[in-house]
Amino acid sequence: MPLFRAPASVHAGATALALAACLLPSCKRNESPPLPPELAAVQCPADKAEHGVARIDAAQITWLCVEPQLAAHPQMLACDNTAIPPVCDGSGMLLLRRDAQGIVHTDSVVNPAPPPGIGTTDESQLLVYFHKGPPLQATFDPVDTPYRFMMADARDALPAGFTFVKGAQCDRAATVLGTGTCNIEARTPSLYWNITISVRHKQGTPIPASEYRREFDSWMKYLGEMVVDPKT
Repeated sequence: MPLFRAPASVHAGATALALAACLLPSCKRNESPPLPPELAAVQCPADKAEHGVARIDAAQITWLCVEPQLAAHPQMLACDNTAIPPVCDGSGMLLLRRDAQGIVHTDSVVNPAPPPGIGTTDESQLLVYFHKGPPLQATFDPVDTPYRFMMADARDALPAGFTFVKGAQCDRAATVLGTGTCNIEARTPSLYWNITISVRHKQGTPIPASEYRREFDSWMKYLGEMVVDPKT
């Protein structure tokens, strides 16, 4: 999966429609509970410094670094807001991108090239899809290929509460998009998870398993706090 997605304007337009629909009296405004210390320490952009918590089946999921409007209506965070009208079917996405200054964003990457003078690992990203059951279509085969390798200790990279399914299959070198990715699939009691870690490098740069594991360790400490399944 690439490090960047559709332009932010596409997501912004769909989100605006979703929020407009949520102005109806039936759309309840909620106050999000306080964050645990690990998540409270995350640096967000000034205009997206809020968080929202929504219930998905038996799980409780926290979204970080969101606009105040979405934080006030967290049920919209659990929907696919890129669809018109939004689709709320028990599946969704978490996207966190850390920039060179350590700020965590939840939008798409605007500038796919690293700034001059900045190291090649100045950006990394966590992209997670969750749904109620296994994927309807085949994903990756957990085998080494000429272009991808299996990270031997992937099972140990998952946070508590997540059960390993398969992975992590990782790019041996940065692709034409200037990124390398690792994919891992896991379960929690009520949801199925597709987890992708991406790192930024110049095309063709070899990426060792140790670098991917370092990024997994960095991001999984957040994911483990963002997901409580089951929420009793």
